[in-house]
Amino acid sequence: MEVVKTQMYLKPEQHRALKSEARRLGISISELLRRAVQEHLDATSRTSFTKSDFLGILDLGRSGQKDGSEHHDKVLDEAWRSGALR
Repeated sequence: MEVVKTQMYLKPEQHRALKSEARRLGISISELLRRAVQEHLDATSRTSFTKSDFLGILDLGRSGQKDGSEHHDKVLDEAWRSGALR
């Protein structure tokens, strides 16, 4: 595994907590931090929808398109690309 050295500053209580958790898991603090960073990146890379996103989807029914229910994937894709769902 290729890694990049990174330096950071922690509060003493953060360092103690990380050290304790790493010891409990049987891994290094570095590995614990790598896992935490990856978990954060995985969580933030998922698409999340807001209430207005869902309301925008409901508004698509008022688009005047007669075949919206038959071709909903196309309608949603067009709405997404146009920015109507953002």
